[in-house]
Amino acid sequence: MEHAIKRIVVVGGGSAGWITAGLLAAPLTLVIAIMDIGHRVGAVDDTTKAVVITAGIMASLLFPSFARKLLQ
Repeated sequence: MEHAIKRIVVVGGGSAGWITAGLLAAPLTLVIAIMDIGHRVGAVDDTTKAVVITAGIMASLLFPSFARKLLQ
């Protein structure tokens, strides 16, 4: 798996799209950078890299919704 994730497109209009993009930007960028470095030095295999990045995407999308519901 030599293809790196180069961009993520958030589809949506209005404030929801901007909020989602903002939530994904910082923490997800860090996860992708760490996995890329680990993969380049041979510490992380293709499958682990893909799973961790996918988990990061899911966490970025789901945790804010769960937190909002818990804080109500």
